Amino acid sequence: MLGTLSEVEGSSEVEKEQTAMIEGLKLTMTGEEIRNILRDRIEGHRCSASRWREDAERSDDECSDITVCLPKEMCENAAEAAEWRAERLEFIREHIDHSEVYRLGSGDLNFGELLPPQPASMELAAD
Repeated sequence: MLGTLSEVEGSSEVEKEQTAMIEGLKLTMTGEEIRNILRDRIEGHRCSASRWREDAERSDDECSDITVCLPKEMCENAAEAAEWRAERLEFIREHIDHSEVYRLGSGDLNFGELLPPQPASMELAAD
């Protein structure tokens, strides 16, 4: 049973433990876990940037009814965005102390891209 703050303050230690609440949802992760996740995200963004650069270099001969080619400028912009995301995460990763423990809220998880990636089918449905 959860009580109000004033009820908790007048309670015994045992009762306080039973009624103590954690505000919001926070995940506890070690610095090493965060750094490993960030490393994987950085690698993914760099691979994505590389694929976009390859797509930007495709010739008209390589495009067909089966192989769709996006405009070069669009591919270059996507490559630049992916590289920027990798650089941003690399900056964050360099400032995470691997020996510390972090309590992360929703904003932290989203900013650091620490949650598992959303499946492409769900991204399309959200649009």
